[in-house]
Amino acid sequence: MIKRKAIHGHQVEAVLKAYKQIPIRLIDVDMDKALGIALDQSIYAYDAYIIECAKENRCKVLSLDRGLIEAAARAGVDVLEVPA
Repeated sequence: MIKRKAIHGHQVEAVLKAYKQIPIRLIDVDMDKALGIALDQSIYAYDAYIIECAKENRCKVLSLDRGLIEAAARAGVDVLEVPA
């Protein structure tokens, strides 16, 4: 977004500050299941990994990536919609 001049310095600082407040934990994901999702839906493995992680942890997917949102919905994962 910086390259496209869609966000500026003070906004980057605010976003980084908010990001640092998000608690992050590492979670193991069943790679066989994730790759199965990737193959079934013909999507990127990293998108399938996110979908499988959400399924295993009963979480919603939050993304601005329309393809990931649609794939998650097809996989039966709830999606947290972000207003445009």
